[in-house]
Amino acid sequence: MLEESLTDLRTQARVSHDEVFLRRESAQRCKQEINDFRNENGRDPRPNKTRHPRVFALLGLITIEGFFNGSILSRGLEGGLIAGWVLAICLAAMNTVTAFLFGWMSHNLVHIKLLRKLGGSLVLVGWIGWMVGFNLGVAHYRDALGGQDPDNAGIIALEDLRTHLLSIHDFQSTMLLALGILFSVLAFYDGFGMDDPYPGYGAVSRKWEEACEEFQQVKKGEVSTLGVLKDQKISRLRGEIDYLANMYSRLPDELQRRRSLATRWEHDMERLQRAANTMVATYREANRRARSSPAPAHFGLPVSMALPDNPVRENLDNGNRPSLEVISDAPTRITREYEAAINGLPTLEEL
Repeated sequence: MLEESLTDLRTQARVSHDEVFLRRESAQRCKQEINDFRNENGRDPRPNKTRHPRVFALLGLITIEGFFNGSILSRGLEGGLIAGWVLAICLAAMNTVTAFLFGWMSHNLVHIKLLRKLGGSLVLVGWIGWMVGFNLGVAHYRDALGGQDPDNAGIIALEDLRTHLLSIHDFQSTMLLALGILFSVLAFYDGFGMDDPYPGYGAVSRKWEEACEEFQQVKKGEVSTLGVLKDQKISRLRGEIDYLANMYSRLPDELQRRRSLATRWEHDMERLQRAANTMVATYREANRRARSSPAPAHFGLPVSMALPDNPVRENLDNGNRPSLEVISDAPTRITREYEAAINGLPTLEEL
């Protein structure tokens, strides 16, 4: 049972090693991609691990900008403050989400290739134009809402934007312009920091991180499988060891009983021998009386019977039974085999 347990554990160790080895090979290919990317572009990755918080930050910017701008835009709207907040949130979403997307697309600014840098520069210029134009339009719209014809505020704002681009008459409209530009800058920075600043590096580095995580999960699972197998084998062996210990504790009494049986067998053989001699002596005496000639010489000798070997005493030798000390060491051997299997699993440190 011990050898069977060790064989099963070694077999599972080979299967686990192969599974972990395949995941390490996958991680190694991802690591090679990072090295190739580094050699080609001349820099190390700086992956951003806070992508979800940045999305929440964008939603926070939309909410804050909408809250501050709502009261400013409410003037001139029939719905009052509620209508101002709804309009402000819509404008804030357009302002910050667009700036966020421009920031996310501007990573080519740091690329080593000239054409990619040029593309990133065009994105930056496009964002600046959008930021200024959009927020000036919103400021002119706020001016028109406070004018004499708020129902046509949109048309008036477009005309003022075309003819008097930088002419903002109301202080609150100026504050609206400043807040819009501020939140647009913050959203652009948030989008730029959404991933590794260098284009393409984020995807490569995340692929490596995912391969490492998959490797660790698979290795953890295989270690758990080996541990469960080890515990099952040790539990089974300990049950057998306890059974043997119980049997060995009863062995002295059993041996004593068999010795007594062997002794009784020998005594019975002796009684049979004496009975046979008595019967032969009776026969010889009757034979002498009936004979007319002298009795043979062997009539004066006792009868000798060949006794069989004592079958009970032959089975009293218990020297071939294994010692409990050797059997009790079985769980330790299985544990050592388990530890060797765990230590033999591949690691990422080898990469």
